[in-house]
Amino acid sequence: MFTASGTEAANLGVRGAALARAAAGRRIVVGAVEHPCVLDAARALEPAGFAVTRVPVDAQGQIDVRQFSDAALPD
Repeated sequence: MFTASGTEAANLGVRGAALARAAAGRRIVVGAVEHPCVLDAARALEPAGFAVTRVPVDAQGQIDVRQFSDAALPD
C-alpha cells in the first residue's frame, strides 16, 4: 500500500493494527516520546474504547523493557 506521507502511513498502521486486534485487547502502549502522529492516532482511538498508556523514557531516550511489558499486560 502506498500513502501520501509518513504521517498518513503511521496513522494507518496504528489504527489498522489496533482495530484488527481489538478482540484480543484494547490497550495501546506507546513510548512517551513517540512521533506526534503516532500519539495522535492512538489518542484518537480512545473514544472507541481503547486505553492508551504512554511509557516514559530514560535520559538516553530509551524505554525500560520491563515497564513496557508491564504496561501491556494483561491485555
